[in-house]
Amino acid sequence: MTGAHHATKQALQPRWLHIGFGAFARAHTVAALDRSMAKQRLAGGATPADWGVVVSRLRSGVAQLNALVQTGHQYYVAEIDDSGATLQTVQSIIGTCHPIRDGIDALHDLIASPALSLITLTITEKGYRNGPTMGTLCQGLLQRRQAGNGGLTILSCDNLSENGVLTRQALLAEAIRLDTALADWIASECRFPSSMVDRIVPEMTEASHTKLEELLGKPDPNGIICEPFFQWVIEDNFLGERPPLELAGVQWVDDILPWESMKLRMLNGSHTFLALLGRIAGHRTIDACMADAVFHEAVLHLMLHESAPTLPTLPGANLPGYAQSLIKRFSNSELKHRTEQIAKDTSQKLPQRLLESIAINIEAGRPWAMSALAIAAWGIYLVGLDDQQEPLALSDPLADELASLVTNTDKADLMDALLNVKAVFPPALANNPDFRDAVKASYTSIRTLGARAAIADRLHASV
Repeated sequence: MTGAHHATKQALQPRWLHIGFGAFARAHTVAALDRSMAKQRLAGGATPADWGVVVSRLRSGVAQLNALVQTGHQYYVAEIDDSGATLQTVQSIIGTCHPIRDGIDALHDLIASPALSLITLTITEKGYRNGPTMGTLCQGLLQRRQAGNGGLTILSCDNLSENGVLTRQALLAEAIRLDTALADWIASECRFPSSMVDRIVPEMTEASHTKLEELLGKPDPNGIICEPFFQWVIEDNFLGERPPLELAGVQWVDDILPWESMKLRMLNGSHTFLALLGRIAGHRTIDACMADAVFHEAVLHLMLHESAPTLPTLPGANLPGYAQSLIKRFSNSELKHRTEQIAKDTSQKLPQRLLESIAINIEAGRPWAMSALAIAAWGIYLVGLDDQQEPLALSDPLADELASLVTNTDKADLMDALLNVKAVFPPALANNPDFRDAVKASYTSIRTLGARAAIADRLHASV
């Protein structure tokens, strides 16, 4: 592990490990810790603010971590919208760790260390199904158990429903293969709270780096640009002391599911709708979609008439107000959130973002035309050409299987074949004739009219 000895960090201890230190973790997870630590220091009191974080990547990202080391683990977050920008200096990172640079044993030693009490994850949806994270955690926890140190809290910050349950299941499945006694120890000694995270953080581009340099008056290779909005709701199920994240606006709750459902269906479902249909129509960014009156109307319709009615009761929630706040956030012209970025890994996103809502609406006898267009648009996206006959880039864990399906299927039959992909579409839904007919009709509409006109046609029919 590469550490730092900056004077302002001398009180910090390696109590927190974050695995998957990408753009979102920079702007949301670690930035929240830093804000809370700063407020705790200002407030004073008997308890020192000693929550230091070590950040890690497991595959790529050595150069990014090295760049962080070069700046003493400091970087800037620029919260930006059409009204201006606010800058935050992040200083709570005290070290970095990468298996390629430091050796895998360094990460195992860190997980086993008695000072560590929290591990957070941003490893994307596919990281829970494959990849090195669960194996690395198991080896570190095995060493921790052998050293006689207690359990710890493992907190997923990925955009998945009941992500704590998923993390526990994935880790225990890996542990059972390694050592059943370890699996029993993890099950009894570790905690896996679920959380809901929300902040729009586009990938950094040459243009956004230039924008950040203009704001700072100097370059920051580690810096990040994001929207001002921040939300983090965490299930109050920690082992021992919690970091003081409530000082940064984090909400501690007993039941995370209503919050997750609201965000996944209203925000993320709408994002997927805009990413697929917007990109097919030629819109390269989300704000460009929102500047198009047809897309603006359609996404509001999706939120209020297809997503919101499926949600469980959430005391105090104002769903029409939430929808309007999302419209404002999506319209932020400073972010330039690329539709192609959001369209990545769609096979992993559809179930919780759209399919659950569709199933509930079918059962209730409610219309779901915009959702049907989004599913159909995925089929168009897989074919690989937008309405201007320009190529569409496919990035998906099922890319090989999907490419083979497209190659070996006539375009007219593509949706029939795609709906049979059980890794994405639950058979009970896929075999429902109402579902299949609606999605296939939407696919034909997009192929015939183009994405924008197909949306306008369905909006007109719903009036």
